[in-house]
Amino acid sequence: MRREVVRAALLLALLLMVQSLRFVMPLPPFISMFAIGAMVNACLLISLEVAGWRLTMLSASIAPVIAYMQQVLPLPILIFPVAAANLARHRRSDGGENYLALGKYEPVAGKS
Repeated sequence: MRREVVRAALLLALLLMVQSLRFVMPLPPFISMFAIGAMVNACLLISLEVAGWRLTMLSASIAPVIAYMQQVLPLPILIFPVAAANLARHRRSDGGENYLALGKYEPVAGKS
């Protein structure tokens, strides 16, 4: 468990660094939104793979709060839809494929 927490914390730190790139990248806001959004989603998917879905849900909930503090989200009410989109998970009733955001999540034996 400790190893997964450390990995999730490192990926959360990377996620927060990626979100802060918009202040130093000289790109138009529309382009930086897609570039940074893709990197944030990549951090979430990697976190899902190496740390499990519970810790990834924590990271996915923290990301929009930080985005609001950086004044990227204009209204605090937008924190909740962004967090819900980050946390969107689909589980099939027949025990088939699971998805978190846009990535496929297959539970590994021994991990919850």
